[in-house]
Amino acid sequence: MSKGQKLNTRPIKASHISKIKARPRYQRSFFSWLAQNHEKFLVELQIEERTDKGIRFSFIGCDPAIVGHLFKDALYIFINGADPVDGCLIAADCDWQSRASFPDRETHWTHNLYETLLYWVNHELATC
Repeated sequence: MSKGQKLNTRPIKASHISKIKARPRYQRSFFSWLAQNHEKFLVELQIEERTDKGIRFSFIGCDPAIVGHLFKDALYIFINGADPVDGCLIAADCDWQSRASFPDRETHWTHNLYETLLYWVNHELATC
């Protein structure tokens, strides 16, 4: 997939995730984790765009203004078009200082970013 190319915006299914060819290691890690955990989400994710720098996604059945961005060391969910401070719903960063307490980067990303996303979706977004 070329840099900046948009994916088909179908809902994420395990079969669809396995076909995504991501180059950056954190994206391969995220798609692998999502393929194993997508059924745990109370609100389904939809990949909107994937570039080498990040993944933009939305939430099926929710306000389309609520979007998420996953980067190598950060996760942001915000209201598109809102003030950056007031419109930010979640900001999670990988604290690279604490990386020594994790056996590998994938475990670090999972703990700090992916599980944070799952928790927020199921405990905040799904209850609204």
